[in-house]
Amino acid sequence: MEFAGTWIIKSSDDDPLYDKEIECTIAGNKQMDELDVSWLITELSDTAMKLKDDSPSEEMHFEKI
Repeated sequence: MEFAGTWIIKSSDDDPLYDKEIECTIAGNKQMDELDVSWLITELSDTAMKLKDDSPSEEMHFEKI
């Protein structure tokens, strides 16, 4: 299955602990549509990106392999 999407990293004023957020849009199916929100960036490096929603129970981790 293929997915297409876009994203933009920008400054965040939603949470005083995190200064960047990512807005992403991923098209392909209903599950990907649910990710279509802004996420706070908790970690960003050349090999990893960790994101959290403004609710403490939702996180996503991406790692380059």
